Amino acid sequence: MVFAYKAELRVLPLLDSWACPPHTSRMKTTVTIPDPVFKAADRLAQVMGVSRSRLYSFALECFVQDHDDDAITAKLDEVYATEPLTLDPVLQSIQSRSVT
Repeated sequence: MVFAYKAELRVLPLLDSWACPPHTSRMKTTVTIPDPVFKAADRLAQVMGVSRSRLYSFALECFVQDHDDDAITAKLDEVYATEPLTLDPVLQSIQSRSVT
């Protein structure tokens, strides 16, 4: 599992500039985290030079964004808006022959 965290070091510049905007309130909470995950997160926070709280907040924000179905759908709609709606004639021919 630690290797997966190391791959995320690319977010370091984002964490350096990431801060809770002044108009945003902060919520304190308590969560139970398995010891191996806590230790790995603690090491990663030290390597990245950020607090555990900042690391957890950033990780949770990324996770929530990655699972925002409306945002994902909007991005896919944006990509496919520039694509032709018809199947390439060669692919259509191949597909038709494979079904018959």
